[in-house]
Amino acid sequence: MTSLLASRRLRWFSLAFAGIAAIALFLLATATANTDLFAGHYNTLLLINGALVVLLMLVVGGQLLQLRRNLVSGVFGSRLALRLVLLFSLVAVLPGALVYAVSVQFLGRSIESWFDVRVDRALDGGINLGRS
Repeated sequence: MTSLLASRRLRWFSLAFAGIAAIALFLLATATANTDLFAGHYNTLLLINGALVVLLMLVVGGQLLQLRRNLVSGVFGSRLALRLVLLFSLVAVLPGALVYAVSVQFLGRSIESWFDVRVDRALDGGINLGRS
């Protein structure tokens, strides 16, 4: 009975945590637009998001420790749970790494193109044309 209550408590905690994290992430994204409302509180929002990340890492670490204990004690279904954890982490990490790599290359190439010599000459020509 206590494991059922703990499971329900963890479920409600996870739901509340996800809501708070979504709100904090939205506020942080809004603050990066440098609006007057959030500009003064950007560091506070950054600290709140950092604390939420640490809290999430603690929850995930606790769940992984519990899974390890279940594996060592031979609890029925723990090997299947391990396979599911590995599969879900693979499904989450690989696309994230792919998107990250493509984004970094895109940003690197686009920033390099901004400072290209031809672009610099075109901008100087536009300035000279505007002055004349």
